[in-house]
Amino acid sequence: MGTGRQYLKMNGPEVWEQVMTRVPPSVEETLKLAGLRADEIDHYVFHQANRNLVTGLMDALGQPREKAVTTIEEYGNTGAATIFTVLDRLRRSGRPRAGEHVLIAVIGAGFLWGSMCLRQQASAA
Repeated sequence: MGTGRQYLKMNGPEVWEQVMTRVPPSVEETLKLAGLRADEIDHYVFHQANRNLVTGLMDALGQPREKAVTTIEEYGNTGAATIFTVLDRLRRSGRPRAGEHVLIAVIGAGFLWGSMCLRQQASAA
C-alpha cells in the first residue's frame, strides 16, 4: 500500500452534489406526506458537514436561513450527533413550542439519506 492510501479522502464537490440532489426531494416528499408546505415548518434540522450545505439547502427550499438551527459553529462536524446537538439547542431555547413543526433531514456515509417531520405536542399538565 502506497503512502497515504490507507486514509479516507472526502471528495467535497461530490458530497455537495449528492446533498443538493438528494436532500431537497426527500424534504419535499416528507412535506407532501405530512400535508405541509415548506413555509409551515418552524425549525429545520440538517446534518451539518459544513455551514455552506445548510445555507444551500435552505436556499434550495426557498426558506429563510434563520429557520435552520445550527451547532456547527460551536462543535464543528459532529456527524450523526449533529441532530441531537441541534435538538438540544432548540430545547434549551424553549423550542419547539406546542404546535410547531420540526423537519429533520440527514445524509450520511454511503450517501444514505432521509427526512422526517415532527410536531411538538402540548406538554402534559
